[in-house]
Amino acid sequence: ETSMILALRPELVRLEAARGADTPFPSRFYSKDSSRPSRVTMRRPFEYLSKTGALGHPERGTPKKGEALIAAGVKQVVACIREIAAWPPVGPG
Repeated sequence: ETSMILALRPELVRLEAARGADTPFPSRFYSKDSSRPSRVTMRRPFEYLSKTGALGHPERGTPKKGEALIAAGVKQVVACIREIAAWPPVGPG
């Protein structure tokens, strides 16, 4: 997210203040940050997951990474819309 905002609205980012601070959460079943697949789905308040309000490493964000992420996202949204547009129409019955 930091990289995408740096690409779109860099004036909103204070990169010098961006720090990831994950709270340790050892579990064989649950991955709080999607770094690996979770075997269960659980909702936890965000303050239990991060001391700074960030997961991962926002301090590593760059506009170039942001541009690549945005381009990849746009490509996937366009592909999804094109697929949906090709679906057969749904009618009554």
